[in-house]
Amino acid sequence: MIKGAYVKFLRLALIFFVALFSVIDCCPAQVSNESVTIKKVEGTGVSRHEKRQIQNILDSVLGSESTQDGAVVNCKIILERDKTGENKISRYITEDVFENSYTVTVKVHNKKTGKTDLVYIYETDNWEDILNETTVFSYKIRNYYRSEGAVSQKPESSPDLTDGMFSVTGLSLSPAYLHAGHNYDNIAGYGYGVSLALDISAAAVKKLVISVMLNALLLDDTSNNIEFGQLTSLYAGAGYRAWQSGSFSAAPSAGIGYNIHIIDGVKNGKSGLNVHLNPVIFTGFECGYGFSDLYSFIIRPTLHLNLENDTMSSFYMINMGIKRNF
Repeated sequence: MIKGAYVKFLRLALIFFVALFSVIDCCPAQVSNESVTIKKVEGTGVSRHEKRQIQNILDSVLGSESTQDGAVVNCKIILERDKTGENKISRYITEDVFENSYTVTVKVHNKKTGKTDLVYIYETDNWEDILNETTVFSYKIRNYYRSEGAVSQKPESSPDLTDGMFSVTGLSLSPAYLHAGHNYDNIAGYGYGVSLALDISAAAVKKLVISVMLNALLLDDTSNNIEFGQLTSLYAGAGYRAWQSGSFSAAPSAGIGYNIHIIDGVKNGKSGLNVHLNPVIFTGFECGYGFSDLYSFIIRPTLHLNLENDTMSSFYMINMGIKRNF
């Protein structure tokens, strides 16, 4: 029975990926006619993922509102690796020890005047310092044009205290597989369906990710008194990008939400449809691999505690899919 569930899940995943890539290939990119800020990130020696991190910060803080009438923001990152010594591994083998040194140059060119308005140069050996400094630069650029009006001729509006604090950074639609844990086999042994997840990042905490997830699954291998089972759930949680290396990343997360079980079966000797609403606590982690600037492959295993009136049940869920990064 369990083997059949895995086969159904793999078939669902295959159909999902074929449909997804068909949509990506058939839909051309839409180009806006508006004159927006050009934010170009170049790098020598740094990875595509690192350049994307800087791009995300610029997009999150600047957007297109503050300098949309003609400022070009150019960010250039140069990585230099200097040999600082050797590490002896064995009697005959040694390995070179290198130290990284980053130089970041940010220039803001005013297309109306033809001059460079702002220049920032920063050097460090710590990548986290680069991310923090890019955020500082971005706010300085935005505030400069808001106060000076050097580019935008639009009237100033009242300041929005939430502007730039949060931004959507990812959207994923992935196949989902459920496996029963403690007490949940009284309802079903397993289930399969899809999950839709939206990731939101906070500018104040660089590694914090807020997620909203909607799940819809059909339950199978149900107990004797249940003919049909369906689970719909809505979760909200927070994760932390604990590890990142090149295109790979890992982020543990936890949160709360509600499970809605729709059960068609026999209860108290009567047959009929029953709806059960239960609070849930979940925890897990997401592993990702960025295979382009815009898309990542993700695997997300989670543990869910379903809180009922007189007991508690649990189940495990795993998602595999593609995330669209913003």
